[in-house]
Formats: sequence, C-alpha cells, structure tokens
Amino acid sequence: MGDYVQKPNEGSLFKNANKKGETDRDYNGQMLAHCAKCGHDTPLWLSAWLNMSAQGKKWMRLTMQVKEAQAPDQTQTQAPSQDEIPF
Repeated sequence: MGDYVQKPNEGSLFKNANKKGETDRDYNGQMLAHCAKCGHDTPLWLSAWLNMSAQGKKWMRLTMQVKEAQAPDQTQTQAPSQDEIPF
C-alpha cells in the first residue's frame, strides 16, 4: 500500500500523546484547506480541546493555524474563549 496523500478540505485529528497539563490540547493534527476562488491549497495545523457544557453535553473547541516550518508550540495550551472568536 502506498503513502497516504492528504486530500483538499480533509484533515485528521489524533490524541495528543504529549499532553502534559489539563489545559494542553486533547487532539492535534493537520488538514489541507482548498480555496475554490484561487485554487490554492493551504496546509493547516489543527488543535482540539474536549469540553463539557453547563448542561452536561460534551463538545469540542477547534483551532486552525497556517502551517509554518514547525508544528504549533506545545505551550499553546488554552483555546480562545468564546469572546475571542471573531464570528
């Protein structure tokens, strides 16, 4: 079987094996975002945190970061609050 080739607008998350504290991300991974307008593919890092609502429902908070030469800093430990999300 050949090497996996990531498809545009698809990503993968894996359990964070390097989690050191409660606020470290629970999952990390990557995706390839495709712009239908310009045709450019942008590789992104993904991070996810598991949360529990006041009503007892589980939910995930996700962040995306444009890939640079290195993976996102492991010290990026806390997802932005609801007030910091621009939409």
